[in-house]
Amino acid sequence: MRIALLALACAWLRAQDPPRPEGAFTVTHFRARLEESPVVLLERPDDLRYLLPYFTANAAVRCTVPRGQTYTVGFVQQVDEMELRNEYARATTSWEMPRLPLYDCASVAEPPWYGTLHEIRCVEGGAGDLDVDVAMDDNLSGSVTWREPLPPDGQKLADKPDLISVRRRQSFTTWLVARRESDGRLTVLRKATWGLDLDIAVDPTRPVGARASARLAPVRQPAVGDGKGESVPSEATKGRGANAVQEFWWTPNIDGIGRRRRLSSD
Repeated sequence: MRIALLALACAWLRAQDPPRPEGAFTVTHFRARLEESPVVLLERPDDLRYLLPYFTANAAVRCTVPRGQTYTVGFVQQVDEMELRNEYARATTSWEMPRLPLYDCASVAEPPWYGTLHEIRCVEGGAGDLDVDVAMDDNLSGSVTWREPLPPDGQKLADKPDLISVRRRQSFTTWLVARRESDGRLTVLRKATWGLDLDIAVDPTRPVGARASARLAPVRQPAVGDGKGESVPSEATKGRGANAVQEFWWTPNIDGIGRRRRLSSD
């Protein structure tokens, strides 16, 4: 009984706390775009490397933050869709996500931020209006071995290239947000949705330097919205980033060479 009364008293006291003052934010500039550049293919002795057009976003935000409050303005990115398959003569390898949407970040950034350099700015309250600039970029590059990777118990292959094709489909939502550091509350300021669609055909009988040809679906510039009334999904603001949790799988396309196996997670 005493514990129940104490819990009720604490709840009543919390209810009497005055609401925290909120910051005000005006986006004076926002631009998100995909470069309209061709796919770059680099054929190396052991693998094929590809580089896709860059996505870039930059913004200028006027911030009015109350004294005693601290906000961080920056970019949060989520993976909405992913299909990444490499077809070989006998099997398919694929990078797969455990769930979607998923938090996405560059290198060693900490949730919820995509990056922690020019991607975010900290704003301390009480200094009047402050203008901050933030920017980010993302590039979907990758490399694929010419020869099919084998699971630990896989049957030995002939020592020759057998990669046939690469297929990559990905889509993202990039959010510009302001986070109140006292409680982690996010305010959406802008959003952009974007993606890329790639097919690479490979003739493994040809010499290195003349094996691969790429087809990139026509670049569609990101769709930009103000994000008013929207919230960032919680899955996109916590946990390990998409690059850290994706799993690499091997799936046989013919009988008698083994069962579907996970090869690695990084």
